[in-house]
Amino acid sequence: MKIRADIQFLRGIAVLLVVFYHASFSMFKGGYLGVDVFFVISGFLITGLIKKGIEVKVFTFANFYYRRAKRLLPAAYTTFLVTCVMAYFLLTTQELSDFYDSMIGAITFTANMVLWGQGTYFGVESDLKPLLHTWSLSVEEQYYLIVPAIMVFTPRRFWSPTLLVAFLASLVACVVFYNIQNAAAFYLFPARAWELLIGSAGALYYDRVNRDGYIKHFFWPSLIGVLYLSINPFGGMHPGPDALLICLLTLIIILINNQTVFDNFIAKAIIWVGDLSYSLYLIHWPLFAFAANIWISEFDMPFSYRVAIIGISILLAYLQYNFIENRFRYKKSTKETIKFNPILAFSVFLIIIPITLNITSSQSNDPISNNRMGNTGFGQQCTFYDKLEDLADCRTGNKPSILVWGDSNAMHLVPGLAAVKGDKDIMQATKYVCGPMLGISPLGTAVATYQNKNWANSCLDFNRSVFKYLKDNPNVETVILSSFFSQYLEPTGFRIYDGVKTFTELSKQEQMDLAADSFLKTIDNLRAIGKKVVIVAPPPAMSFDAGRCEERKQNQMIRLGEYANCIMPYDDILDLRKDVYAFMDTVQRKSNIEIIKFDEHLIEDNFVITNRDQINIFIANAHLSYKGSVLLAREMNLLQLAIDSAY
Repeated sequence: MKIRADIQFLRGIAVLLVVFYHASFSMFKGGYLGVDVFFVISGFLITGLIKKGIEVKVFTFANFYYRRAKRLLPAAYTTFLVTCVMAYFLLTTQELSDFYDSMIGAITFTANMVLWGQGTYFGVESDLKPLLHTWSLSVEEQYYLIVPAIMVFTPRRFWSPTLLVAFLASLVACVVFYNIQNAAAFYLFPARAWELLIGSAGALYYDRVNRDGYIKHFFWPSLIGVLYLSINPFGGMHPGPDALLICLLTLIIILINNQTVFDNFIAKAIIWVGDLSYSLYLIHWPLFAFAANIWISEFDMPFSYRVAIIGISILLAYLQYNFIENRFRYKKSTKETIKFNPILAFSVFLIIIPITLNITSSQSNDPISNNRMGNTGFGQQCTFYDKLEDLADCRTGNKPSILVWGDSNAMHLVPGLAAVKGDKDIMQATKYVCGPMLGISPLGTAVATYQNKNWANSCLDFNRSVFKYLKDNPNVETVILSSFFSQYLEPTGFRIYDGVKTFTELSKQEQMDLAADSFLKTIDNLRAIGKKVVIVAPPPAMSFDAGRCEERKQNQMIRLGEYANCIMPYDDILDLRKDVYAFMDTVQRKSNIEIIKFDEHLIEDNFVITNRDQINIFIANAHLSYKGSVLLAREMNLLQLAIDSAY
């Protein structure tokens, strides 16, 4: 297929949007939609190639996949190999283990499924994954595996009905997956295929478009619409309405096939970037991810650093495009020279590397890195969804007298409490992000947030089920409440939702008052059914991952940023967490309840201790490690302190 200026221009726009988004340029808050533009282009081009090959009766699966391999694998494998070497020296143990899994996924075209298991694309932890971006390449490769077979073995008169059914089925899958778990809708092929199918529809109907008719007037509105959405996305569900709209606008631009507006410097520069787009997409994100691993701060990297990374990415992309991509892409071959053995051999070689390194690193006895696993208390089975279950694995005895209720800041207390429980039995009742507040739930505002309305309703249901359990079980005498609390206090990141209404117009103070009132009512309700209540505050910590910083420090790995020495000044924490401290002061004053704080046990000379006796106290985002939880619980005799303080 002849290279078209408009498509290369769209590729340039798409990759720049993605790069600017990853560089945290605030203007391009919808830059992630550039991937959706790529999906439409890929669907259009691949379907067009297959359609033409079938029509002239020269299509073969071997030739198709060999051409795809020549086009995609040399640049991808070069990037993966170099990234693997850099990862070995620049990533800490936990991040390295995730990297090895994602590298195997990238090589086997299953990265989207691997990354789905590792969390959400829009989460903070995603910034640390050098091969995070390969999810989209896997979706495209999965499409390339399916579409040729469908078109070859389906009579041409059924192509359109098949496409329509597949499109509608994929849209339904997208909505269903999102309502079950939004990461599934983002990563998985069934929920993303509709975007490529829009491009395929363009290829099937391309010859029927009257380019001299009304459609020619939609070129500039469509292009402006693409740019507008990249600056002002709808937000919320993704892929969602903004993805659908940008895909349709991209299709219109492709169908118009306007080749007359690109004879100017700006257009030619963007087309040049479009030529580099595949290599630029491959290269830029690992550089940003490595920088994120190195950067230890509460703030984004300086603007100059981010611009420098973009410049380096473009330079490396230019070199890879000319000396890797084009060298293999345009190498002439005939049917007789098609050989898949070298490709398979190198693929196996690349898979063996991370497997070998992962086995080696898993045998490490490094006490810091081995202590960085997520602290879920008694285990992942005790991180409930919409209902508390009385599981034997989530309590230490048949009739627990202590119940720990809250979010992940309640989870991280459990190992320590269990270690000092004596003759008391405790039970864990916890749900991620869902604080122990009856009647309200946090509702996330970020794009594709896990904490959507379905999740918020599950939080409300979960807390009701905990209260019902407490009401029905008089053996529980003391309830320990704990939460991060910030999710109820930050209007920019979360709204408050009561099951019917979302409170969208509240000031920060009004939102804090609403959260405090709800928390106080929860305490009153617990006392009304005969329970004693005590609150354990979140530990004093910054938002950066102190555990990762300590591991980098111990292993003398490069660290940059405001807190590169891993030391957390207490004054900085008081400033960062001022809303949480103000909230706790309000609750304590109005309820006369005791709030247990870790502050005095962790502060020396106005700095927070992060490591003691080779025990890493913290993991990510102000959470205690398993060993840190036990260490502090023993030092403070935490369970007895909680029982004595309960009221």
